[in-house]
Amino acid sequence: MTSTRIDLLALPAADSAETFVLREDEFRLLYDRTSRALWVYLHRLTLDEPAGAALQRSAGDPAHGDRTDVHRAMGRMRDRDQQLLWLAYAEGSSHDEIAASLGLRPSSVRTLLFRARRRLASLLSRSSSGGQR
Repeated sequence: MTSTRIDLLALPAADSAETFVLREDEFRLLYDRTSRALWVYLHRLTLDEPAGAALQRSAGDPAHGDRTDVHRAMGRMRDRDQQLLWLAYAEGSSHDEIAASLGLRPSSVRTLLFRARRRLASLLSRSSSGGQR
């Protein structure tokens, strides 16, 4: 897409003198760049369960326990570590994209992700062994 065609996307319909139509290749490019992040956003938005649904679930559901443990461990991590892990694994962002999003040097992302994963693993192993600190 040329920058002038991209600029048309930002204009309200009333401001645009021409009808905006994406060609197939332009749509695929837009879709490839935005679909994963949009899907993740919509999934998180619509995941909220009705009140009390968690109580009705079987206590022996291992998948539920794993999600709860990860959620609890992520809540105990620093914001930057949470953001790094979310961008890398939930949104599938590249190291360059993560660096741009968080204002980091691209060369730092690999090391920071390694440390964040190690912290998460440590928190998860502590919670599974019952050794909460």
